[in-house]
Amino acid sequence: LGVINPFDPVDNINGTARYISYLVSRFEGSVDHAMAAYFQGPGFVDRNGITDNSRTYLYKIRDMFFRFSDTATARRS
Repeated sequence: LGVINPFDPVDNINGTARYISYLVSRFEGSVDHAMAAYFQGPGFVDRNGITDNSRTYLYKIRDMFFRFSDTATARRS
């Protein structure tokens, strides 16, 4: 993933973004499957699909995404 120093915030975020991009490609554009694989591992998702545990994680991620998106939108207005 090209991360030299995982304790460097910029390097860490860039590596994470590359990994998630890889997972989205691997799961043919399915962001839900990619995020479940980020949470539980791609092999686990290949074998089991999106489990209830993954759905709970996805719900929390979506909730944070929309909360921060709403905050960013409000700041720009």
